[in-house]
Amino acid sequence: MRLREISYGGTISIFVIVLVIAGSIATSASILLGLSLAENIMSIALMVLVLLVVHIVFMLSIKTGRNGEATLDQKINYIASEITALRKQQAHMRQHFDHELQHMHGLQKTTDDSLEKMAQDIEIGIANLLNETQNISLSSSSKPLTFAQIKIQQQSLFDIDIDVDDGDLEMVDKPMSKQDIEDNSLIDLLNQSLADNKVDLYAQPIVTLPDRHIAYYESYTWIRDGNGKVITPREYLDTAERAGIMPVIDNLMLFRSVLLARRFVERNRELKIFCNISGHSLLDMTFFDQFVEFMNNNQEQSEMLVFEFSQKTLAETGIIESEALLSLKDLGFRFSLDNVTDLNLDFTKLYAMGFRYIKIAAGIFLNNAEEHGAQILVDDFAEHVRRSGLELIIDEVQNEHIVPELLECHVKYAQGYLFGEPTLVRDKSHLLDELKQTA
Repeated sequence: MRLREISYGGTISIFVIVLVIAGSIATSASILLGLSLAENIMSIALMVLVLLVVHIVFMLSIKTGRNGEATLDQKINYIASEITALRKQQAHMRQHFDHELQHMHGLQKTTDDSLEKMAQDIEIGIANLLNETQNISLSSSSKPLTFAQIKIQQQSLFDIDIDVDDGDLEMVDKPMSKQDIEDNSLIDLLNQSLADNKVDLYAQPIVTLPDRHIAYYESYTWIRDGNGKVITPREYLDTAERAGIMPVIDNLMLFRSVLLARRFVERNRELKIFCNISGHSLLDMTFFDQFVEFMNNNQEQSEMLVFEFSQKTLAETGIIESEALLSLKDLGFRFSLDNVTDLNLDFTKLYAMGFRYIKIAAGIFLNNAEEHGAQILVDDFAEHVRRSGLELIIDEVQNEHIVPELLECHVKYAQGYLFGEPTLVRDKSHLLDELKQTA
């Protein structure tokens, strides 16, 4: 308002001054030049017009400067409002961060409680296993157990109520072939070792190449006789399958492998465990029904347990075995194909069946691949398997000099005595101590 008052007053004052100045100049000019009255008036009007134009230009420049100052004020106010908004956003983010921090503390407490409960469950399972061992030992001291009694005692490890009649487990008295009769001593030894709970779980590492870090473990069931001599699966497998004892051995190995997987979780070592399952176990409906039920109750271990079957077992699978594999696949478990001797494989079909790993002996892979049906060059074999969604594991690696050859063939996983022998897995607190040293 003040600016307008000054402008109006200045305009009137300048207009009066312009008239006086113009009149003076025109009068002087008319006297000096001898102009007429009309020319004198025209000169006065012209002078007034020029001075007014100068005044208008001056006033416009003042107004433009004022508007520029107003625009700068608006910018300053805008910057101030932005700073205020940023400060509010900073306060909101700090409040959100404090809330998230409190939530993380709550999750950590929940995780600690879950691990503590898992540890208690494992200790209870081990205690039950030890109690079963004592019961078996006490009963075997009086008289030798029949195979039916051994199987019932081993099935109790699953904590499943089973309605067993005399016909369900009448396997020890079934007719034997001539080969079975010749293996009678080994069968008796296996039965007695199961009764005395002289069955141990061993684990051998599967490492990555070239850094040789432990990626997985393969579990084995080794049996001790009365003198403490160890009997490996290679020595007892065929006889145990013919005698129908393998479901009992697989039963015990499965239970202990689940305990081992839980130990890995407890110690934040999420390593997969490969468990060998006999094809005879898949055909044993009593075993397999309990096997599926037990795995269903331990489905959280599906990502940590890999069931391993030999190529021979897979080739001999019928409708029953295929349905058994499908049941395990539906529970989320995956498989490994072991003892591969025919390298002409349909990798796409294997992947659809739930297989994720194949194992080939180093001697076959490096020296006799073409003779064993390989349709792909050894140098490209591992990459081809990997593109199909599977991983190639070369086992029976005993010597250092073949490792560079495996690396040239792009092999990422290997297993054998060169990287670690099978190690005894013990119960209770010593369950993983020896494995931890190898890791």
